[in-house]
Amino acid sequence: MSDQFPKAIFDATDQLVFCASLDTTLIYANPAAVALLELPDNTTASLISKVRRDYSSAVKQAFHAAVASGTSRGELAFSDNSEKSVYLEGSLSSTQLGNKTAVVGIFNNITDRKRVEDVLTRQADICSRQAKP
Repeated sequence: MSDQFPKAIFDATDQLVFCASLDTTLIYANPAAVALLELPDNTTASLISKVRRDYSSAVKQAFHAAVASGTSRGELAFSDNSEKSVYLEGSLSSTQLGNKTAVVGIFNNITDRKRVEDVLTRQADICSRQAKP
């Protein structure tokens, strides 16, 4: 099996796949991640710079949890260049790249689901306020 085989799989999937150093500097991002998160072409960008501010401490904690226990699952929110929120759900896993620890993320885009949940929550709030005497 060639060394390019895994990269070809990551490049072909619609899941967002990235590898980052512990300080969240990107080492690799597949085309799905680059496109959805509107990441710069160079992979020296900081992943945390695209994370929504209210999620940044959770992302840092998830990175550290992945290193401490080997894996971490959760939900992240990013902002694209137009400041629209992009929601992801998936896992982070720690790995060794040479003599350095890195974090690999595999995530699904759940933005549409979050928008539907938000609409349903607002409708339920309206209904409950109208039902009160």
